[in-house]
Order: sequence, then C-alpha cells, then structure tokens
Amino acid sequence: MTLVLDNLAYERNDKILFSQIKNNLSGGDCLEVRGANGSGKSTLLRVIAGLLDPLHGKIVWCDEDIRTNENYAEAIHFVGHQNGIKLSLTVAENLKLQSALSRMNVSHEKIQTILMRMGLLSCANRYASELSAGLLRRLSLAKLLLQEKPIWLLDEPTTSLDAEGQTLLLELINEHRQKNGIAIVATHHNLILNKETDVLWLGRA
Repeated sequence: MTLVLDNLAYERNDKILFSQIKNNLSGGDCLEVRGANGSGKSTLLRVIAGLLDPLHGKIVWCDEDIRTNENYAEAIHFVGHQNGIKLSLTVAENLKLQSALSRMNVSHEKIQTILMRMGLLSCANRYASELSAGLLRRLSLAKLLLQEKPIWLLDEPTTSLDAEGQTLLLELINEHRQKNGIAIVATHHNLILNKETDVLWLGRA
C-alpha cells in the first residue's frame, strides 16, 4: 500500500504555486505540509485528493495512476479547512447524514461510541448551529471514525481546537498510523506524534 507523489506542480493565475513535489508514503507514514498562508498547502491536499488536476506530475496509489484508479476516491478521508457541517442538523444527525452520503450503514451504537470518543456525546441532540467553533471542529473530525480508510488528508485540523482537542487529534492520527494508515496533514503546528514524520515545506526558495 503505497501513495506516490511524482513531481507534482500546480499553476494558479499564470504563476507556479508549487513544483517538484515528490514523496513516497507507505502504511504508517505521516507527511506534514508546512508553509505560510498562500503557499499552496490546501491546494496540494486538493490535488492529492483528486479534486484538482496538477499542471504536471502524477499521483499513484497501489501502483496505479489515480486518474484511472477507480478505488482511490473510496480510500480517502478528506477533512478540509471548512468543517462541512450542516448547522440545521443535530450533532448525531450530521454523522448519520455523512454515513448515508458515503453509503454506509453505521449503527446508532457506533455513532454514540464515536461521539463519546470525540467528547460530543452530551451534545448529540443539540443543533450544530449551537456549538462553539471548537466543538464544530471535533464534529468534523468525528467523520474520520465512521469508516476506516487508509488515507487521511487533513487541512489545518487543529483550527479552533483547545489543548484537549489537539491531544485527541494526535491520538487519532497515531492510532490511524498504528493501523497502517497514511496521513497527510497541512498545518502551521509541529505535530508531536509517536512516530517520526516527514515535513514538506512549501514556499521556501
């Protein structure tokens, strides 16, 4: 199980945002994508997710270019900078909706277990619109636990999280890696993880 970033480049408004991005990630690996605002961290994650086409280069998953790999989209959990939460639904209903959209049949008991793990069980029946920014971020990250997928793409996942929430996030990433998962994290923070991580800096000469 290998994810290969092969000489990726991306152009925006006739300007090269990043180029010569190369990395090979296997099960258990984590790549931190660092750089100033505007350096292309979020864009790179969207390219890796297959949501944007690179200027040149390719991404290979399990020895097949993702442009022809029909299984790639199902292998990814992508948590963007925006939470992607329906504010008009309750906390539990948001997870049920995500389950339905992903064509999963997640039991009520599993949703309750996930909410407990994320520190959200006491607000399961509250509307998402009533939550603080930190709890909304926890709810967004809770989607990672609905179904095991080998690749996590996380865009600034620590945003709005307090110290306890950040510790919980690190635990989730560590557990994912222990299960042979791959994590690529765009972040301004140095992630203190159990296993060594690679760091990719964007925007540096």
